[in-house]
Amino acid sequence: LDTTSEMVMQVSLRDDASISGTCRVPIASSSLRASESFGSFGIEVAEFLRKEQLEVERERELQQERKQSMRDAIDKERQ
Repeated sequence: LDTTSEMVMQVSLRDDASISGTCRVPIASSSLRASESFGSFGIEVAEFLRKEQLEVERERELQQERKQSMRDAIDKERQ
């Protein structure tokens, strides 16, 4: 059994394939960690998720503003 053989592993973020990382892995290796094994991949994913969360929060705020605007318009028509 040749335990010195390596293979190249590549990971990419499904939502943004430009976020990716590669590493060489001994075939006998049993575990990898995205935050350690694939360079900056883990950091880039965390940043992507942070931006996504900010966008979700911003969209929630805009939705609330639209709802309030509609309520105000309805109240104004009733007067």
